[in-house]
Amino acid sequence: MSGPSNPFSEQDDNPLPPRLVADLKALRRTPAVPPAVDRAIRDQARYHFTRYRRIQIWRRVGGGIAAAAVLAIGFKVAVFDHFDGFRKSESAPRAAMAPPSSGADHYQAGSPATQPVRIRLAAEDIDRNGVVNVLDAFTVARGIKSHHTEPAWDVNHDGVIDQQDVDLIAMTAVRVKGGVQ
Repeated sequence: MSGPSNPFSEQDDNPLPPRLVADLKALRRTPAVPPAVDRAIRDQARYHFTRYRRIQIWRRVGGGIAAAAVLAIGFKVAVFDHFDGFRKSESAPRAAMAPPSSGADHYQAGSPATQPVRIRLAAEDIDRNGVVNVLDAFTVARGIKSHHTEPAWDVNHDGVIDQQDVDLIAMTAVRVKGGVQ
């Protein structure tokens, strides 16, 4: 017996019932899909997958833009909010600001990564580092004790470098912004 070319041949040794043979032949046939239905299914699938892909792209682009905006805002807050061009120091009282001819208004370059920004230093900033802190008061107190003072250390402009100048510098150094002073 050679291999059967048609498994449902009626000439086999073991004949199958004709109804079973007809049902099995019907299962083997693939139903024809009309071209219009096939095209509609294909177009719907393309629309769905291209729309999904566009949404993915916009999420990535939007996420990148949002991350860049957050970084830019953080950089602006971290760097540029500390230097507002030419401004008088907020730590010095207006009456204590010396006129420009006395040498109390010194300028300091801003961030080295950007174009230099010049700011006015407070009269209380003895070491001219841009920050009024307790070390400035300590420098004046040691200078008074060792009798080595400089005219710029007279921050209250009374003509004498004494404990009142040290107290004014210390009070400016520990002042809390926005609170009662």
